[in-house]
Amino acid sequence: MKKTPSLLIRTLASAAGVNPDDPSIGSVEKSITSAISPEEKLAAAFGIQATGIEGEVCKDIADRQRRGIAKYGITVLENPLHFRAWLQHLYEELLDAAIYIKRAISEIDSKADDLK
Repeated sequence: MKKTPSLLIRTLASAAGVNPDDPSIGSVEKSITSAISPEEKLAAAFGIQATGIEGEVCKDIADRQRRGIAKYGITVLENPLHFRAWLQHLYEELLDAAIYIKRAISEIDSKADDLK
């Protein structure tokens, strides 16, 4: 069965003046997409480019994904964990976030006390 190139690859091929139905497009899709940053993929697929704070968050997400793939060898989508395990991970991350917030609040309060 012939694999149809993704929307991203079809869009890039069309933009480059290449027939997106050319059979060779699908054979190079993996090498092309691995060389394109997630930000560029978004821009190509949807015609958007995040800027400002949103752009910084998108960059952070892309950087985190690259580190995760380097560390675990798979993406979150490819990870076979059960839904309950994902919720446990989220719960633990939120507990960490609460600790970080409480520490920051304590530091602000401490500095405010010093100014009195």
